[in-house]
Amino acid sequence: MVEICISVVGEVAAKVTGCLLDPITRQFGYLFNYRRNITDLNQQIQILHLEKERLQIDVDGANRQGDVIYPDVQAWLAYAEGIIQNRDDFIEDEKKASKSCFYFKSRYRLSK
Repeated sequence: MVEICISVVGEVAAKVTGCLLDPITRQFGYLFNYRRNITDLNQQIQILHLEKERLQIDVDGANRQGDVIYPDVQAWLAYAEGIIQNRDDFIEDEKKASKSCFYFKSRYRLSK
């Protein structure tokens, strides 16, 4: 009987620890992996920018020939441009945050 109680309590404790520890470690991960997250973001945005430019060249060529550009292609180009613009705003915010006395709070928010 005692062994069953210990087993049940152990399983419950493991579940509670897992439920509490995972979110906490994820939140600290944003702080500790900040630089890597920013670098990864910049690399992905650069790839997006190159893809957008490649597609824009095709669209410009199609426009010169009088071809119709599908609305989803135009929407994707606008969406990609918006993401690239948001990255520029984000980098400006990151520069301001690095000068702030609340650097860790800003760093956490930007890394997330």
